[in-house]
Amino acid sequence: MSAPKRNPPAFIRKSGFESDRKALVRELFSVDLDLPYGLLYETSDPLGIARILGRKKTLGFLSDIRYRVKQIRILLVTFLLLGNVSVFSEEAPQTPSAETPTASPEEQSLSTVKKLVGFIRFKKNDKALALIHVGRFSELLVGNHKITPAERKDFEEAVGEYISNKAFPIAVQYFDKIDITYEKPILKDKKIRIGSSILYKGSDQIAFAWILSEIDGSWYITDFETEGKLATDINRTKNIEPSLKKNGVKETILLVRKAAKS
Repeated sequence: MSAPKRNPPAFIRKSGFESDRKALVRELFSVDLDLPYGLLYETSDPLGIARILGRKKTLGFLSDIRYRVKQIRILLVTFLLLGNVSVFSEEAPQTPSAETPTASPEEQSLSTVKKLVGFIRFKKNDKALALIHVGRFSELLVGNHKITPAERKDFEEAVGEYISNKAFPIAVQYFDKIDITYEKPILKDKKIRIGSSILYKGSDQIAFAWILSEIDGSWYITDFETEGKLATDINRTKNIEPSLKKNGVKETILLVRKAAKS
């Protein structure tokens, strides 16, 4: 009479837990082991097995075929458990994947811009800000004005706060639920320009462009272009430079922080 078919064992879910060894043995070999935990633990070391198999006075001579089968199954389970639980812990061999072709600078840049738009739409400002190189953006705003490294760092942090708290909330009004058209990225003078446009409220077309630069092997957004003019040039000449001349560096930083919080 053939043995009844069994469903695949679910013991893999329980591997690694000492308290589940008894259930593991039952599921693996369908042996109804009614052993106390002390005896069950003995089956996880060779000396314990020897002690179990050597208890002839208690167990009698192994004449019962069913008992012999149980002992053999216990031995098999023991060898599985002794092998650093390799059956449970080893990962399935992975087929070597083909090398992914390196994306071109144009493809990397377009991917960066699309990620930025997605993060802005879902109001993940920290992730969006990480795609803008605030350091380079700040340098372009300061221009040739001399400031100390400490002041430069404070200014950069203030600009980052302004972009996150003021610029992104404004941008999401235009990007939210509106498809953006992207032109083919153009690489020129170690910078990439990606022209874009949106149809705001179904009738007003707004055209602009993203400017990206490669920094430390990655492409970051370092400027924006509207009506043929760069955002850093506009803000530097109209806001930053006049404030630096009139108020000085520290006061300008305070003004930027104040504008970010207002």
